[in-house]
Amino acid sequence: HRSSNEVYRAFIIKDMMASLHKSKIKEKISRRPHLLFFIPLFIYFFFGLQHLTQFETADEHLWMYDPIKGRIHNYWDAIENRNWAATRINDKPGITLAYVSGIGLLFEKNPEERIVERDTYFRVYNPKKTEEINFLFRLPILIFNGLFCLFFFWIIKKLTDSDWLALIFSSLILLNPILIGISQIVNPDSLLWTFSTASFLSFLTYLKKEEKRYAILSSTFLGLSLLSKYSSVMFIPFFVLTIAFH
Repeated sequence: HRSSNEVYRAFIIKDMMASLHKSKIKEKISRRPHLLFFIPLFIYFFFGLQHLTQFETADEHLWMYDPIKGRIHNYWDAIENRNWAATRINDKPGITLAYVSGIGLLFEKNPEERIVERDTYFRVYNPKKTEEINFLFRLPILIFNGLFCLFFFWIIKKLTDSDWLALIFSSLILLNPILIGISQIVNPDSLLWTFSTASFLSFLTYLKKEEKRYAILSSTFLGLSLLSKYSSVMFIPFFVLTIAFH
């Protein structure tokens, strides 16, 4: 009988300790909801890494190889040779893409190895080498856009003064199927979406807080948006008109 009571008390104490531990975890999460952000971040990378090398898209080869060297190679070759006119690699202009996706050049020195056989009218390519190049140039964009959502969490928190709203909205951005899909493609649009959204949210925060640093952030991201694709020029009249009415 005494033994059974001791077991019962030990069970009660263990249950109380477990409940106390769970309450501490819940309290920690309630105080730091940003810790939950790593859940959608994991989901983003899980889906983003699926079939990352197993598809081809239109015009993407023009940036990575065409058929030997692409626009990203040409940009950094022009920088190395100080041929500034040649840094105009495209009318997008796609400069930020050359910065981010260009990280792949550190690991891919000779894209010509992709061509196994060449003739006057055809070329034979090594599929394995093509997949390797796809991975090296696509992975930096996927990582960049995923980690950049940490900025979205921060700026939305400043805009709404709520950790939970920041968590919800940044998670919805991160898990947007369009963002996950376009982050797997070597294209200026993959960075245009990110930088233009960052500029817009920073601008709204500037209107609310009226602090200089948010204006600097907004203008910086707008500049990066223009270096990605000139279509982001539409933000300029929008910002001017919004300030006028505000």
